[in-house]
Amino acid sequence: MTARTITIVGSGDAVAHAGRSHASAVVRVAGGPPILIDAGDGVSRALAELGQVPVDLGAILLTHLHPDHAAGLPGLIQQLRLAAEPPKRPIPLLLPPEALPELEAVLRFFGLDPPRVSGAVDPHPLVAGEPLPLGSNLFLRALRNDHLPSDEASTLKNSFSFEFSHGRHRLYYSGDLSSIAEVERDSASADLAILDAGHLEQEAATAAALAAGARSIVLTHRSDGRRPIPRSELRVSWAEEGREYGW
Repeated sequence: MTARTITIVGSGDAVAHAGRSHASAVVRVAGGPPILIDAGDGVSRALAELGQVPVDLGAILLTHLHPDHAAGLPGLIQQLRLAAEPPKRPIPLLLPPEALPELEAVLRFFGLDPPRVSGAVDPHPLVAGEPLPLGSNLFLRALRNDHLPSDEASTLKNSFSFEFSHGRHRLYYSGDLSSIAEVERDSASADLAILDAGHLEQEAATAAALAAGARSIVLTHRSDGRRPIPRSELRVSWAEEGREYGW
């Protein structure tokens, strides 16, 4: 493994297809615990196929609670509970603060009441802008962004993107976006930008990230009708599930 990687577990399609799953990714730095971003449907199986043991996760981060980003969470928590060797301590589960009041109800629907969950995960609200240490000199900064119109459910109108920094290296992982301005603001000077192209016009989003100084871009949330990336553009690619990208 290189010093810093992100593995695309699910490429973020809103509707799953053969070979393309809902959103999830694993960030690793040498010497530190793996960090899971999002838990779309099928994440437990996909992690097993990658050889990633869930109890070894250092944290679970959710950009927002749409099903394609969080439907696999109850199954993942159940897997943590029933593991032959459960986590040594509850795994931090970081999610948008407005979603916290709903989380308990969602988990109760699956029979995961608080006493059953407490040994597996420890929910906390994401706090925008504050650097959070994740071990081995890896830091997380949560970035709030718009996702849906203001008349949508309050728990879903916003999403979070994430900036990871490790020394002078920087990884940007976007939640679902609705603004090119957020791409320009948050992908600046990233060594690698994992960028939602499902809600924005892909050429405009890519151009904005490159203009902001992103050195390499991997596009997620591919939908029908998306155009291929020109062969001459070596800095941009569509996400490949199971592939590990260095940053």
